Order: sequence, then C-alpha cells, then structure tokens
Amino acid sequence: MTHPNDDALARLQSDWPLWECWIVYRVIGGPVWCARRRDDHKKVINADTAEHLAEELEFEVSEPLGGGVVPVMDMAMTGALLRDMYGDRWVIEQNPLGVWTAEQTTGSEVRYLVARRAWELSAKIEAAERDKT
Repeated sequence: MTHPNDDALARLQSDWPLWECWIVYRVIGGPVWCARRRDDHKKVINADTAEHLAEELEFEVSEPLGGGVVPVMDMAMTGALLRDMYGDRWVIEQNPLGVWTAEQTTGSEVRYLVARRAWELSAKIEAAERDKT
C-alpha cells in the first residue's frame, strides 16, 4: 500500500528533473517537503505541502542569479503548460499509468507521439514540427 504523498513526490521528481526532492516526516508538525539542485546541495528549499514546494521551485528558477548570470531554465513541464504551448495544434493527454501522448490530425495525416515524461513529449513535439517544415 502506498502513502498518499508518494504520488505527489513522484510528480515533483518528474516535473523537476534537475532538483532532488524528498519528504521529511516529523513526529510533531507534519511532513516537510524539501528540494535542492542536483548540482548544488548547499541551498535547500523547504515547504509545508507539495504544492507550496512547486511554487517555491518556480519562484527559484524565475529569479535571475546575482551578477547578471542567467539560471538554467528548468521550469516544471506540466500538462497545463503543454496544453498552453501546443493545445491549438495537438491533443495532449496523460493516461492513468503516467504516459504522455500527443495527437495531431491534419487532413488525412495523423501524428501520434508518446513519452514517459512531459518534457520529453515537448521535445518530441518540437522535433515533429521542425521535421514537418
């Protein structure tokens, strides 16, 4: 039997591949959701829920680093973002097993793409659209 937090943790780990995410279960006060960049273990981000941790991660990657250095863009690729980016040209779905699919119908031609992670599906869509031109 799995814990309800397992699904939320797996989603965070999938959406934020450049970040190490985990949960610290405390005796008093409930769980603490934690994350740190895989290439820099010095800074740890803590939150009270998975949703708040995702918000903190989005804030973290949206802020420029000091000295004019641009951070690596590792924004979470979610279903909502995929639909915003490609929804006018592709039908985006995630099946119950977690597999992402995209289907494009143009006339009699049908393109069907499958990926394990949302960001992989985004890369495949970009490649398919480049190949089409």
